[in-house]
Amino acid sequence: MLVLSVVFAGVAAGFGLRQEGAGVLHFDGLYWSLTGNQASRGVHAARASVALDFQSLMLLRLSEPGRARRWIWIEQRTMPERWRDLRRAVYSRPPAATPAADPWRATAPADAP
Repeated sequence: MLVLSVVFAGVAAGFGLRQEGAGVLHFDGLYWSLTGNQASRGVHAARASVALDFQSLMLLRLSEPGRARRWIWIEQRTMPERWRDLRRAVYSRPPAATPAADPWRATAPADAP
């Protein structure tokens, strides 16, 4: 019974994924967006975080303010030439909200002549 339920769940998930279709994931340096067949309601300004990483297959969580999280599977074989770029972008730290102080300007102590 357990094996049968696992097989049934796998088949149901497979059909569900086929109905969703493929989408295109975009990154503008700050936010992620998802367009195409999979984005029935669209994702436009989301943050991405890795939930599972199998090196050539990743489960991403897209979080948009005020909306439910979106879970998507991405795989290397779809665009192998861009896989490393995608991995770097997903694992990179988001830019700070406020710019850091000017690193090239040195300030002299108050008691300096």
